[in-house]
Amino acid sequence: MAEPSLQLVQTYRFAVLIDGIDIAHVSDVSGIDISVEVHEYREGTFPENHVRKIPGLRKFGNITLKGGVVKDNMEFFNWITQNPPEQKNVVIEARDADMTTPLATWQAEGAFPAKYTGPEFSGTKSEITFESLELAIEKIARLS
Repeated sequence: MAEPSLQLVQTYRFAVLIDGIDIAHVSDVSGIDISVEVHEYREGTFPENHVRKIPGLRKFGNITLKGGVVKDNMEFFNWITQNPPEQKNVVIEARDADMTTPLATWQAEGAFPAKYTGPEFSGTKSEITFESLELAIEKIARLS
């Protein structure tokens, strides 16, 4: 039986889909994390110096998307300026070199913008300008 080949995902090819619409390609995604609260207590029947641990609430970190500013793409800015910002489903896809085939996919449910950071401008540099959007989410799942 042949061993399956592993395809590692590159860290710089990400697409962002909001409510199923491909709206941005970003260079950085951070904050995809899940943690579970740990509750400790001493049960009367346990030895004196033994603590039981039980799982509590599951928490999801805020996700930050960072990408180059693209002319006429105001999606991130327009979303955070809604009053109040609408909660949406956001899909983040790590894609192959030609940006067509998803290699790994995460879906954030109930996402809304918590912070927008615009570009920094400098007359002494010749660099790409970046903007970022931090999303608060209710839940995240790894789809593939």
